[in-house]
Amino acid sequence: MAEKAKLYPPLRLCAEKETLIGKFESVSHVIENECFEDFIAFEMDNALGKFETVLEIQYGIPADSRQGKLLTASMTSQVYDDVFATLILAEWRKNKQVYCIPKDLYNMLVEMDDFDIELSIFKHLPYEAFYLELQDVQHIDGILVRYNSKTSELAFCIIFKSNCEFTESGVNGGFFTPEDNGSFKKFIQRQAEQLPGKADDEGLLAIQETLKLVLQASMYLCAKNADIEENPAQKGIYRPSAVIKNRYAEIRKWDVGLRVVKEHKRITKEAQEQTRKHVAEGRKRPRQHWRKAHWHTYLVGPGRKERELKFIAPMLINDIGDEMPVVKHE
Repeated sequence: MAEKAKLYPPLRLCAEKETLIGKFESVSHVIENECFEDFIAFEMDNALGKFETVLEIQYGIPADSRQGKLLTASMTSQVYDDVFATLILAEWRKNKQVYCIPKDLYNMLVEMDDFDIELSIFKHLPYEAFYLELQDVQHIDGILVRYNSKTSELAFCIIFKSNCEFTESGVNGGFFTPEDNGSFKKFIQRQAEQLPGKADDEGLLAIQETLKLVLQASMYLCAKNADIEENPAQKGIYRPSAVIKNRYAEIRKWDVGLRVVKEHKRITKEAQEQTRKHVAEGRKRPRQHWRKAHWHTYLVGPGRKERELKFIAPMLINDIGDEMPVVKHE
């Protein structure tokens, strides 16, 4: 169990940034009353030319050989990423909620069309801070996410696999803010402009795909019909603690989209078998294609002013318009 805590990405980060997290908790009033963008900009401005002083006082990082030197682009990026990781970890470690995203659901979510978001939808998130554990995704272990209801900002921190060379710090932080006007495209474009590398670099493309997942997965957790069940294996060892110890047993895991994925596989297999049967019998089968998963919002409540989000699963469509829904949740 102790070994799992050392290896599990967000717990490993907690251990690495323990001093940092303590400093952030002591200045929580700053975090709560300033939006992430202004906070980062302010700290960057102050760090230029006096890196060791600002980081020693604000973040608990001791002075070193950088004394008297300006921040390089790489150093600035690392500070930026460390700040975001620490901001989210300081909140996440209190409840340690983890949502496990299987690869098939990952693919469904990142293949969905862009969807303009009303930031108020994120008030339906089950927790203010959580970790998205990605399964069998190249380059990336998972994503820490935190929603600040006061500033309507969704901050995130991508945690890369240990052998990944995309970032020096092993993490990449950012935020979805009101200035993005609810647009996926604006959000991804703004974040991509801050990343090194060419547009077709493997690392940059992987990050851009993950940026889309940050929003899509967060929206999925807000959906009225989200398929979420507590992970049975973790449930057996889950032992929350009033005193934060960063043990693996303090983590609570949730399996996301398992029924959706199972039904998608069932229908795919059934369609393939029917196609083989038609071919064997020398008959033609109506052409089929998958309609991608998508979002739908409903106006509910008094005066129908409250928006409710629902996830519409992929559908198998034939050429005469018949639909085979993957799964329905009432």
